[in-house]
Amino acid sequence: MIAPALGFAGMVIGEYLLMSRFGLLTGTLTGDDPTKRFAMNTTGWIIILLPFVVLAIGLAVGVSRRAKDSSKMVEEFLS
Repeated sequence: MIAPALGFAGMVIGEYLLMSRFGLLTGTLTGDDPTKRFAMNTTGWIIILLPFVVLAIGLAVGVSRRAKDSSKMVEEFLS
C-alpha cells in the first residue's frame, strides 16, 4: 500500500518539476523571471502537442484501414 502511494507522489512531483523547468530542458528559457516559469514558445508547444497529433493521425489511419478490409486485417494479424 505504501509503495504505490510513494510512487504516485514521486511521479506527481517529477511531472511538476518537468513542467516548471520545461524551458530550461528544451533550451527555450527566455530569462530568469520566476513568474514566467510555465511560459513556452513555439518549440515548447510543438514538443508538447506532437504526441497528440501523431495519436490522431494513427487513429485516423487505423479507422480508415479497418473500414476497408477488416477481415483481411484480422486474418493477417492472427497468422
